[in-house]
Amino acid sequence: MSVSNLNSKRADRSGDCRDWTVTDCLEEALREIAEGEINPDMVYIAFRVKDEEDNSSVFPNYCAGVTNIECRGLLFKHLTDLNAP
Repeated sequence: MSVSNLNSKRADRSGDCRDWTVTDCLEEALREIAEGEINPDMVYIAFRVKDEEDNSSVFPNYCAGVTNIECRGLLFKHLTDLNAP
């Protein structure tokens, strides 16, 4: 079992996503795709990048397999889905 998988389980158990790193999260998603556990046809990856000097943030994102409007729909679905983690 990988470190990212252990950290994922810890975050699930505690209900706190801060229990794993951003890198752990991305590696776990890539592992699940590579091993065929999931086969997404759309993906939206959102980030917050905080500037420690002036306490501001920017919010870059990456989308694949979707149009811009479908990307917003995917994000909206995740934000409103009661079954989401």
